[in-house]
Amino acid sequence: MPWHIEDDSAYCQGFAVVKDSNGEVEGCHRTRAQAEAQLAALNISEDKDDLDDEVEDMARAGTGPAAIITDIDDTVVSRSGRNTELIQLLAQAEARIIVITGRLNTRRAETEDLLDRIGLEYDELIMSTGGDPNTHKRDAAESLLSRLTILAAYDDNPDARAAYQSLGIEARPPQSNRALVEQILAKVRRER
Repeated sequence: MPWHIEDDSAYCQGFAVVKDSNGEVEGCHRTRAQAEAQLAALNISEDKDDLDDEVEDMARAGTGPAAIITDIDDTVVSRSGRNTELIQLLAQAEARIIVITGRLNTRRAETEDLLDRIGLEYDELIMSTGGDPNTHKRDAAESLLSRLTILAAYDDNPDARAAYQSLGIEARPPQSNRALVEQILAKVRRER
């Protein structure tokens, strides 16, 4: 078996599937069962040319479609303009894009207009009804995990990132370099 599972990887929260030969993390998962499902798929791919049927079977088993969470303010947009690199990454991802913001739901029309202006295509917009924005983001993400596989969450706020990480979701600041973009796209393709 050329891969194994680690529960103490420095590169992700939760359970990591790691390649034996070079220590490269092949995927991060919130639960051991999800990591075992990926491990099984990787081992099957060694023996079969057509992995698509196996991935489809795993999705039906409840892993859910792939999704990426993003914040708005100081993440996809800031005072200096839109974060073009992150918006392009999200556009190229073969995953659902879920916007979770601390903005109050009373600002929905204004927020939707802003997202249209900056060209962010998204599948869901989850807004706050009040209270602590980090608790709101954590609760919203926890609810999403019942139906989606969250690959990553982008947020400028370290407390929001910690809230996502407490759920086993990889959380990243909005600044990214080309290597990180390529890594995320490769992960999204593997999770399909």
